Amino acid sequence: MQTRRLSNDDYNELCQWWAAWGWEAPVPKDFLSDTGVMVSEENVNICAGFLYTISNAPVGWFTFPVSNPAIRGVARKKAIQIMISEIEKIAKDNGIKYLYSSLRIQSMIDAQKSAGFIEADKNHTELLKII
Repeated sequence: MQTRRLSNDDYNELCQWWAAWGWEAPVPKDFLSDTGVMVSEENVNICAGFLYTISNAPVGWFTFPVSNPAIRGVARKKAIQIMISEIEKIAKDNGIKYLYSSLRIQSMIDAQKSAGFIEADKNHTELLKII
């Protein structure tokens, strides 16, 4: 499997994946971080995720992970672990000591837990206001 940085050309595919997984609306393109990772195999994109950095603390936000709904089983699980590892590597290279993530999909929660993330609070609500 290969990893690469996401490009603007990936946005439409990501929107299709988010829709297939039941997201009410895609993440607006201008809301996405410039630091995103795509994992693929044999020219088939499998999963992607984004890293946001915070300038006044050694904290990164790993978010909007999504996978190709046509890829299942071991291949998808392996790709997700590779994506998490690549995000972590990029974070470390940028001086980030703490990765924050907020998820609702149990399989992605399980994947991040197996990669060393800890569950801080089960009763947390994430809110967003567009200003």
